[in-house]
Amino acid sequence: MKPLLSCLLLSVSANSVLARDFRPDWGVENISLADSSVQECYVIETTPGVHYTFEVSDNLDQWTPLEELYGLGGEYAVAMREFTPAPPPPPGSPPAIASTLPTNVSLRIQPASGAAGGSVVSWRSLDHGGSVIVRISGEMDQEWNSIPIFWNRFGTYNFYFWHPGTPSAPPEENPPLGMKDSAMLAVLEASVPDINQQIAASIHRARNAPAPAAPDPDSRRFWRVKVDWGLDTDHDGSPDWAEYEIAAQGTGTMAPGVLGDAFNADTNNDGIADGEQLDRDSDGTPDAQDSAPDDDTATFPIGPLPRYAMFPISSAQPGEWTNSYQISDKGTVLYQNGTWTAGTWTPLATPGLGQSVYARGINDHNQIIGWSGRPMPNPANPAETAEAICFWNSPDAPLSWAVIGGGTSEKYAGVPSDEFRWAYLTPGPVLSNDGHFSAFTWSKANNGMYDLSRTGYWQLPSGSGALSEVAGDHRWDYHQEPNLKWGAGYPLHSPDQGTIENEEDSSQPLERVLLAPGALPSLSFTPTNLLAYPESPIIALPGVYDDKSGTALIEGTWKPTETYASAIDIAADGTAIGKGAEGLAAPICLNGKWTGIERTAPMEANGFDPPSPWHAETVTLWDTTPGGWILAQKGPYAEDDRAVMLPIRAEGYYTGSDGATLTRAVGVDDFSIGSDSPGATVQDRIWIMAPQGGFNKIVKFKAPLNSDTPLNLSASNILFGSQDNVTITGAVSPVTLRAADTVLSGGERLMSLFLGSGNAEVPSISKPIGLKIMKGRTIKVTVYKVTKLFGANAEEPVDPLVMPTEDEINNHLKDIFRPQINVEFDVNLEPAPLRARWDADNDASFDIQTGTGDPEEEAAILAEIPANPAAYDIRVFLVANSAPLSSGINAYGLTIRNQRTCWVLGSKFGKNRNKSYLLDTIAHEIGHVFVGDGHPDQRVVTGPAPLPGTQHTCRLMCSGPNSDGSSRLLVKGEWDEAEKWLKAIPDKRVFDSTGNTGSY
Repeated sequence: MKPLLSCLLLSVSANSVLARDFRPDWGVENISLADSSVQECYVIETTPGVHYTFEVSDNLDQWTPLEELYGLGGEYAVAMREFTPAPPPPPGSPPAIASTLPTNVSLRIQPASGAAGGSVVSWRSLDHGGSVIVRISGEMDQEWNSIPIFWNRFGTYNFYFWHPGTPSAPPEENPPLGMKDSAMLAVLEASVPDINQQIAASIHRARNAPAPAAPDPDSRRFWRVKVDWGLDTDHDGSPDWAEYEIAAQGTGTMAPGVLGDAFNADTNNDGIADGEQLDRDSDGTPDAQDSAPDDDTATFPIGPLPRYAMFPISSAQPGEWTNSYQISDKGTVLYQNGTWTAGTWTPLATPGLGQSVYARGINDHNQIIGWSGRPMPNPANPAETAEAICFWNSPDAPLSWAVIGGGTSEKYAGVPSDEFRWAYLTPGPVLSNDGHFSAFTWSKANNGMYDLSRTGYWQLPSGSGALSEVAGDHRWDYHQEPNLKWGAGYPLHSPDQGTIENEEDSSQPLERVLLAPGALPSLSFTPTNLLAYPESPIIALPGVYDDKSGTALIEGTWKPTETYASAIDIAADGTAIGKGAEGLAAPICLNGKWTGIERTAPMEANGFDPPSPWHAETVTLWDTTPGGWILAQKGPYAEDDRAVMLPIRAEGYYTGSDGATLTRAVGVDDFSIGSDSPGATVQDRIWIMAPQGGFNKIVKFKAPLNSDTPLNLSASNILFGSQDNVTITGAVSPVTLRAADTVLSGGERLMSLFLGSGNAEVPSISKPIGLKIMKGRTIKVTVYKVTKLFGANAEEPVDPLVMPTEDEINNHLKDIFRPQINVEFDVNLEPAPLRARWDADNDASFDIQTGTGDPEEEAAILAEIPANPAAYDIRVFLVANSAPLSSGINAYGLTIRNQRTCWVLGSKFGKNRNKSYLLDTIAHEIGHVFVGDGHPDQRVVTGPAPLPGTQHTCRLMCSGPNSDGSSRLLVKGEWDEAEKWLKAIPDKRVFDSTGNTGSY
């Protein structure tokens, strides 16, 4: 599985070169330049579709970006120092002018389909990082057909071209471009003849020209390369590298007409994102839903991320506390002589047997099997016993013996010959959910003695059923759903080689038997877990201390699994526990990423307390269940403390103005914890906005709870209905909550969780849920329509096809901001437009001012505002203009935060020419007033919550809203910034310390 983020670290001084963790095809190399200088460079082999960032540091603390590169498969060299300088220029020659570092731009270029001709070019925006597609008039030379990848420098740009080889439909009209994209496109269009000439002559380079050497060759400097495999330029859910591989291999397409194209989100124009119809690893799960799109052994879809409540098991409980390595899906922990459930210890019934009973296995219905010395019905020797299987149909049920029949027809289940496996508890399942287990079968002969029958396959009673024996092979040590049986044993004698049929021949090597229910190919080890969930391959996993790696059955062959190589057990949703992954403590695999326990079970800390011992490297995870319960152990010894870990997910609900139920952007932030670097404000928790006044929030908590494992929720100054706490007992539990009126807005609380009830309640030592209190506020928004006057009394009005009503604006803003930051709106849409001849320089663009003071064009509009306008908190101007909003910026909207003013293009929206897109743009620009400048999907993120490693297109503050209106999410870091701004409204203070900057 390819990591989302990896690093290479190089240390270079005058005397040494040190490289760590680099690929075999990367290395240090001396390169001679045309001026006869020699530079020591680090050369990497790039992977198409992967983003590389080269950074440099003098102290390993502060890092400065040096270059960014979008990989296209060629080599790339980064100069680290100069070995041999260039000879001095001849006397009288002018000094050389230092060249500027080029800007790297990766583009896809294809012939434009249709009669208009030209070429279609797309790239990742230099301004905002999103996908840009334009048509240019330049035609591609026919020799392009033989060159899929081309690189060269033109002007101040390194152009990296990818040419798929098929025509592409051009956009109806080119979108507005930012200043950087516009400048780049101008150079590209001017360079088309030169590019075609080079293509025709097959002049292309595989390696870039090395960058200038460090100014001081004797200084010590460090370089690192960040490698981002998660880049998804077209935001279709399929990463760029996967789409390149699909295009190159001609595989991975799940729908007709869908192509691997990293720059086009919908190649067959069916309205469905390509990532939902591409399957790079051909495992049946589309890339956009696949937790590991490069691993066909991991087919589990991406789901909401949990955080874990951790409940320690007190060693002060009664009974003989020995090894406990199993937990059921009801949250019951099995010990040798009892069970623990939600703080309650239940000793197993052992009438007359004392401590000689050994519980061995528990299934997810809480049936238990074990073994002990069973008194034998032998009148001649009443003290005679035999090691036999016993069972309990529930933790508080009486002990029963695995015996059927009576008299001379009696049969009983006896302990297998490998008694050590039964006496020593391990997490391996020995009792299936349908009650099957393996054991020797002893039959009573006519002479009153017992003989070994060797059928050895039994089933516990279920409901009104009875215990039964089923013919089978006693070598099945483990049992799992659906109908999986596996184990190891010695080969069997032929009937004529011994007095007992099928007697084992211990002189032969062990045989490993795997049935599902048919025979499976043999493995080199006996797995502790053999899992087969629906729509996923059978996965065999080793034990905690086994040195083997996980493997999956793919097309009849056992294949190593990258994702689950270190796993020891997997839940039904693909969440796995591991014995170690990339140095993480107690690792848990969530959505294909291995995460340490310090993140999955966050503790409350004040900055002075030592780290929790449950975050130490000695913590071991032993067992997980289909529903996700986890059994943890603090250290490596049997007497070390245990704890159960409960996965908790949260989903918010809000009824929109149209009566529809909204579930995504509704004030529950489980998005931020999916980031590689969520930031201090998130604290690795799921956050809920707790409204104060205005409305009650509904949150559905999802956890594998039941009536025996009640969970109590409470938090300071938080009301659940009219109570200060609430108890939930189901897998999905709707909870109503709000903040008390007496607490200050902006405060934060951590939810307290208690498992169990009464005196048995156990508090969670982790704090997986946080609450942000925000009081209800109403923001006054005045919206002006601006009509453009030009020529002889001619004018251009705001487009009537996209113009919303006052109620539509108000309801749209309310549906986005009320459930997330508890803000409602009082929208005043001025009926009369502002008629202004504002295009002073006749350049067809509105040159809005982003510095101090108002330019003539902006002033011309502001001068038309009627005297004594209504009070407002935010102003929105919908500017009529068929050209881009502003030259050099060319955006759909612009916000001057400390002026609380939003300028929005009200006439042209290209292919997104509709009312919904305009409403989304208004909400986005108002979002800049609340949370500040910047976009999370920009190359250099300046917003409050960058959240690297996440899919930004669902966020309101991404650089452009999606055409389906799904860009609405505000995250915890943005709630915090909004609260600061909302508190500052009364005194209208300057909200942005950077001055009158603008954000688009």
